[in-house]
Amino acid sequence: MKRLGQSRLPPLLMAAIMGLGTLGSAGAVLGHLRMTQLEAEAQALDKERAQASNLRRHLLQAENGLNAYVLLGQTDGLRHFQLAFAEIESPPGQASLERLRAFAGPGAPDLLVATLRDAAEALRRPGGAPAWPLRDEAATVPARAQHAIEDYVEDRRHRQQAEMARLRPLQDGVLALVLGSSVLAGLGIAIAWVLVLRAVARARRQEDALAARSEELSALLRMNQALQAAQTRADVQRVVADTAAQLMAGVPGSLYLKPGETPDWLERAVSWEGSPEGPVLLDALHCWGAANGSGIGCEGVGCHGDTLCVPVAAGGELFGMLRFALPAAQPPGPATQLQRRTAEALADGAALALANITLREKLHAEALRDSLTGLYNRRFLQEVTPTLLRQLERRGADLCVALLDIDHFKQVNDRLGHAVGDAVLRRAAGVLTAGLRRGDICCRHGGEEFLLLLPDCDIGGAYERLDELRRRLSVQHEGLPVITASFGVAELPRGSHGLEQTIRDADEALYAAKQGGRNRVVSAALLNRLRAGGVAP
Repeated sequence: MKRLGQSRLPPLLMAAIMGLGTLGSAGAVLGHLRMTQLEAEAQALDKERAQASNLRRHLLQAENGLNAYVLLGQTDGLRHFQLAFAEIESPPGQASLERLRAFAGPGAPDLLVATLRDAAEALRRPGGAPAWPLRDEAATVPARAQHAIEDYVEDRRHRQQAEMARLRPLQDGVLALVLGSSVLAGLGIAIAWVLVLRAVARARRQEDALAARSEELSALLRMNQALQAAQTRADVQRVVADTAAQLMAGVPGSLYLKPGETPDWLERAVSWEGSPEGPVLLDALHCWGAANGSGIGCEGVGCHGDTLCVPVAAGGELFGMLRFALPAAQPPGPATQLQRRTAEALADGAALALANITLREKLHAEALRDSLTGLYNRRFLQEVTPTLLRQLERRGADLCVALLDIDHFKQVNDRLGHAVGDAVLRRAAGVLTAGLRRGDICCRHGGEEFLLLLPDCDIGGAYERLDELRRRLSVQHEGLPVITASFGVAELPRGSHGLEQTIRDADEALYAAKQGGRNRVVSAALLNRLRAGGVAP
């Protein structure tokens, strides 16, 4: 018993062990409480960053929706604008704006929200039109607002990293206390350690996810800016391919577009991430979900199994299709959903850019056509003349220029009315178009006067063809008076770099045809020979 008593630890050592155990337990408890506090602060910072990111996304959606509604007249754009603006005006959106204001003071985000609020108020009024798109210096407000929000999100991220830096030393201290404590204290520290590791892993995952999402949003913003500046379909193809390869790295994909005016097929225009995968053509008519944007029903045209197809459509018009070949071993889930959202964002940006380009092309084509007859106008003649003359000069080919005028057209208007006169002009345009070759050009030169360009045709051949057109014009047409036309034709001299003098020669020949009794063809060459022989034309 004495030996046992002597082998017992001294009370001081026992007290030290108990104190160490108590200190370890207390340290574990206090450390856990502090880590919980730091985690709560990190979550609060994460929530603020998420709300700021949502605000940036809603501002971008509101801007894109307003662009689509004002510039393209798309009612879906108005609905997207209203939904996004409602989120901006919601308590979370206003709270984010208030934090932004506290972070950097009033700035571009407030100006952009005020501009969108004015636009919303204007759209609520009957017949109201928003002051959109922004002009001059105000046009930079959206980009500056996006940069201001990015700065705020970056600040939140740095603050979260600082909190994590404060968390790691605390980890080490708690671990040291646990190693020196009793088994009970060690158990408590082990539990705290597990909790810390989970908190760190969760924070790191959140940080990685936020960084990836921020990079994705930045890439989409850069893509939208590049697409807004795109002038051709090739520009759109290049921007979409570069952005898709960045956002969906390692996933082969292709962009299919309509080739020309063909409505039935989509042709692969560009591919990325390796060799082209999938069919060269897609049968868009059998993909009944393409026009409404769902992509449902496209299984029969190469969109099935491990492929992801997203239609490129805007305003009910199908422009193309994005097709991605997903990894065969990838299970369905959040990753696939994220890829679909990314693909849909790519498709939306491409659709808006293609709609803008299509609209510009349509407006340009309409500007080159006469609205009454559908023939080309003088502006088209000015644009096509330099190219045509260079082609003819390289081939050493002939070119004849003809002017024709409807005889007594003023009497038709005076006796029968302008509606009949317009019908006569349209009928004459139809006869001329039907009687010309594929390479010939027919323009309405003004009033009842038409101009014809006849490449690869000498003056003799031009005379015969114009005389045939003259006979066709004089045929009685149902519901219209009998009309005749006078023609003047001249041949472009070799080495000429413009049509001005040849048009004047043809006009002079036309005048001679009028003076000679109308309903005839007169060539400038004949006039020149008569004048050389001293005979009045």
